[in-house]
Amino acid sequence: MGQTKIHPDQMYLEGLAANDSAIIQSIYKKYVPKVVMFIMNNSGDQEHARAVVQEIMILLFDHAKAGTLQLTCPFDAYFFLLCKRKWLNKFKKTGSRGVTITEDIISINESALELIGQTEDFNVRQQLYDKMCNKLGKKYPELFEQYLHGAMTVAERDNFTKRLAEDRDLTLEFETFKEMEWQLKNKLEYDAERQIFKENLAKISEAHFENKPKVVGLKPWYLAVALSVAILVGLFFFNYNQNPVFGDYNNPEHASFSETANNSEALKKAEMAYNKKRYNDAIPFFETVLQKKKTPEIQFFYGVSLLEESHYLKAEAIFKKLKEGDSLYKEKATWYLALCKLKQKDYAGCKQILQTMSKDYERYALVKELLDRLK
Repeated sequence: MGQTKIHPDQMYLEGLAANDSAIIQSIYKKYVPKVVMFIMNNSGDQEHARAVVQEIMILLFDHAKAGTLQLTCPFDAYFFLLCKRKWLNKFKKTGSRGVTITEDIISINESALELIGQTEDFNVRQQLYDKMCNKLGKKYPELFEQYLHGAMTVAERDNFTKRLAEDRDLTLEFETFKEMEWQLKNKLEYDAERQIFKENLAKISEAHFENKPKVVGLKPWYLAVALSVAILVGLFFFNYNQNPVFGDYNNPEHASFSETANNSEALKKAEMAYNKKRYNDAIPFFETVLQKKKTPEIQFFYGVSLLEESHYLKAEAIFKKLKEGDSLYKEKATWYLALCKLKQKDYAGCKQILQTMSKDYERYALVKELLDRLK
């Protein structure tokens, strides 16, 4: 049997594991609306959908961090089925009745179903792991440790082996401990990463849902009519809107500067204005800081602010300087230099810059996607 082929959408799982805001925002933009519509057409509302999506995203983060999940089908099918099953299970637990389930939104994919089983099994083990950690605190199960690391006498080892054969619960805990040992040994670090991910996810979720109009769930026949109209409109305008737009890829990352003795007040105000997307207010604060402190980090976020306010020449000058350097912001600046061209609808210039980017760039999946759209 040949080796299982990993689907290109594996980039979404890698992005979740890395807490990549651009990838998370892309998932919300591309795949969450379908989940929202399904839940609203099956006796739920937007808040229900929001909660389900967040639960699944956290589960995927955990599974992706464990490094045991390899995507063999489109992320769309996998993600939708996970959310769908989560919503239906919630109804089973609450004993809700009279729920009409719409099954024709997505075709059943065998690879997706297989992955769903793996993820749900992982979730069961994860919950058992959490239970073990809560019970054990910071201490490892002493017997498990001694058994695995050869610290038992022959008699003790034989006795423990016998207990494993006779006690199913003990065996389950032991197998779970072995599988999750990497998390137990790095629990504090892992918990900190998980908390940061949850906070970032909450912000992105809030931004996605806060300006969404209230949507009323549609009956199947009305949905079909609406979909037909949407298709006709889409066909009518298709040839007039083929090129990618700046808004498709504009996901400014959160700024978090380490305050210094000099210019700390101005830097704090720049950070606050930037993170609130008040870029015009942030620009003069950045300029004050840069008069005395020109770090690549501050220059980068200053350049992003300039681009957001369409000060193209200044923004390009900043990004070009960073691109020619060797700081950690070299590839990020190159990406934003390409976005600067995209915002001005200079598609050839954008493509030319993208073709110079390293495949090691953390967001190269987005670079490739944009290049494919510019062909």
